[in-house]
Amino acid sequence: MKFKTAEELKEIDRRCVWDYRIPALLLMENAGRGASEMAKEINPSRRQTVILVGKGNNGGDGLVVARFLRFWKVPVKVWMIGASKGYRKNSAPWYNHQIVKRLGIPIEHYMGEAQSAAIRKDVSNAGLIVDAMFGVGLSGDVREPYAGIIGMVNDSGSKVLAIDVPSGLDSDTGEPLGIAVKALKTATFAAMKKGFENEASRKYTGEVVLIDIGVPPELL
Repeated sequence: MKFKTAEELKEIDRRCVWDYRIPALLLMENAGRGASEMAKEINPSRRQTVILVGKGNNGGDGLVVARFLRFWKVPVKVWMIGASKGYRKNSAPWYNHQIVKRLGIPIEHYMGEAQSAAIRKDVSNAGLIVDAMFGVGLSGDVREPYAGIIGMVNDSGSKVLAIDVPSGLDSDTGEPLGIAVKALKTATFAAMKKGFENEASRKYTGEVVLIDIGVPPELL
């Protein structure tokens, strides 16, 4: 099995879109659908799933998960962290955000300390937390409000499914960037991340499941 660096994965994404004309929206759909299947398996009692989404494509993946869980009658709530201004119009995350809103899935925007009690309560009572805040593009130590949210997740005692990479984990080294989500399982896309070769990363990733999102094999 080949392990890919963040730069290699970004180039693979670029070539999917520009060389093969595979829409980013389709890749996101495949990623989210695969992760939602895992979410359903981890939470068989169908207790409320809380999805924490960031402002990038990782957040868009999480919004796809929210949609499928809603279709499967799993109670779901989305917290948008650091994405209060929404997504760039006509981007893949933007389209999925529009769908989630029209489906009536509850969405809260984390705006600061005043909402800390509410989000802490949600993650502590969740049957499953889906971590879709950061993907492979993170560099530098995790800052607020993300660091505080990650701390809440780790202290919650709830089951956690990480999307692609646990938020805060350096995908190239497998080491936390100050603090990182500790997941029960990680749904990773296209290829295993270089950092997953580091045995220390297991503390954060839990079991890693590789999901095929439709990347041409020759790119991998």
